[in-house]
Amino acid sequence: MAIDRIPRIFQAIGIWLVLSCPANAQFTPAPNPFPVGTSPVSVVVGNFSGNSLPGIAVANRADGTVTVLPGNGTGGFTLPGLTFAVGAYPTAMAAADFNKDGNQDLVVTTAGSAGLNGSVTILLSDGHGGFTHPGITLPVGKYPDCVVVKDLDGDGYLDLAIANRDSNDVTVLMGNSTGGFTVAPGSPFPVGNSPSSVAAGDFNGDGYLDLAVANELDNTVTVLLGAPAGSFKPAPASPFAVGYNPYSVVVADFNGDGYLDFATANLSSGNVTLLLGNGTGGFTPAAASPSIQGTKPVSMVVGDFNGDYIPDLAIVDSGSNNLTLLLGTGNGGFKTGPGSPYPVGANPMSVAMGDFNADGVPDLVIANSNADSVTVLLNTLATTPVMVSAASYSTAGPVAPGSLVSIFGADAAATAMTTAAALTPCLQGIKVILTDFSGVKTPLQLFYVAPTQSYPGPAQINALIPATVATGTASFTISLSAPASQYCADPQTGVAQKGSVTLAAVAPSLFSANGTGKGVAAGYVTDLLSNNSGYVFTCQPTGPCVPYVPYPIPDVAAGGSILQLYGTGIQNRAKLSDVTVTIGGQTLPVLYAGPAPGNLGEDQVNVALPANLAHSGTVYVTVSVAGTTSNQVTLYIQ
Repeated sequence: MAIDRIPRIFQAIGIWLVLSCPANAQFTPAPNPFPVGTSPVSVVVGNFSGNSLPGIAVANRADGTVTVLPGNGTGGFTLPGLTFAVGAYPTAMAAADFNKDGNQDLVVTTAGSAGLNGSVTILLSDGHGGFTHPGITLPVGKYPDCVVVKDLDGDGYLDLAIANRDSNDVTVLMGNSTGGFTVAPGSPFPVGNSPSSVAAGDFNGDGYLDLAVANELDNTVTVLLGAPAGSFKPAPASPFAVGYNPYSVVVADFNGDGYLDFATANLSSGNVTLLLGNGTGGFTPAAASPSIQGTKPVSMVVGDFNGDYIPDLAIVDSGSNNLTLLLGTGNGGFKTGPGSPYPVGANPMSVAMGDFNADGVPDLVIANSNADSVTVLLNTLATTPVMVSAASYSTAGPVAPGSLVSIFGADAAATAMTTAAALTPCLQGIKVILTDFSGVKTPLQLFYVAPTQSYPGPAQINALIPATVATGTASFTISLSAPASQYCADPQTGVAQKGSVTLAAVAPSLFSANGTGKGVAAGYVTDLLSNNSGYVFTCQPTGPCVPYVPYPIPDVAAGGSILQLYGTGIQNRAKLSDVTVTIGGQTLPVLYAGPAPGNLGEDQVNVALPANLAHSGTVYVTVSVAGTTSNQVTLYIQ
């Protein structure tokens, strides 16, 4: 039987896509270095002057100050900037809007006198480059060496987690609506020996943020699982072994399975350890871990530096005065970026990421402790437009006639985000012409265009591939009227971008609930026995609704559950038996595989869930059509 119901979630998530755009990253120095205070040890990026241009703030350990340099939008900073005292031996910083006034504030940790507890100071911005002084100062543990800012308890206010190196614990401070803080229940939380770095992420999918803490002197990472009200407890298998003297830890989904992983930069072993998360708070080493690194890596930032939307790493090596770029491969591995390593200043101790020259790609800034300066490395990423499935966002496979696609290119495609009420060949002055394998030119029907979003990346166009185009190698041209308007000039007078794509009769891809092609599926389940039905994803238990988390599928043991999945590139299948769904390792026949009713370019697959899948917990799901397999999404079966 076929169940035709399809949720309208694509109106909400189908247009917010983060797609791959392959290119090479290459960094060149900006006119620099830029002088700051004495012995800078931490640098953060933020809009501190209210002019929409990213600037930097630098903590200077030796003279107990913070230097704030406004950005000039061309890759440099306005000197001399602002310098003010913050206390003895500042060690770390972060930038965030603590009191929700729209201005970026600062939090600074200071070590103070040896053997005594340190402190954390909150400096509220006035929106014009100044800060409240002396600010709000709160006691923490001994030698606080790292601070992370996140909404840990999901109440909508930013909280702090501080790694205290000499007291071997983590202090958690819960934020309120005025920018103030109170100590979380149970804080401080014990960790390993000499915690040097802390990062946050939801490792077990319960909607509460957890903490990963690098313990430098016992070569481990402690994972603390979050709970309501800002409390934490160690994960069952914590701590996890890493390399020698882990000095920095970062969190991202490095292998694309929808679960967060963590990576550590190991000072003494000169490498990077990557541990892959299993979605329940456990971790195992990646097959290619550890990755070879430079001499004494001390600071690390995760970002997408080559435009493929796979997490990469930028790491500063204090022993060799350079920065190493490791590009993620998407399966838990890394390769050295072109031109890496890049020379920086003497004894680099901190690295941060921002778009300093307004070209839409992430640049890097490095604090050089022995040179009393910061170095800026500008990313010269150049992109070619890429067309991919609007469901999986994978550049590894083709797209299919009759399916929705997303096109990403240089940051020139649109001046504002626009969603069309109906498909149109012209949207905000933009046309896309597809030339198929037979040479036939067809204007694509568009329904969404946008300039660069808040993330560094190329512009976005969403479109429908006609069902009648020929399969094989095709090309497409994006043209823009100059100036851009609601109407498309003929001929187009703006800059044109050209790309290529492979069209195949079938190219199965699955939507995920969060619009990433990873994690919990965009799916719906119906229990024919009880007549109950609902989505397989839900809002987080506290805080913002998204990102969505799995909603446990109940009553599978009774044998009446029908799962509906949504994707692209499936409807052109030759016969129903060509389509199978693999869930939790079981390959299953489908009840329906074809167009999603009422949704052009989107497909629907219906499959009965076997009773023996009951109590499976998290399972992986793929769809295959005549031997071609989709991207992997997940379900949680109760």
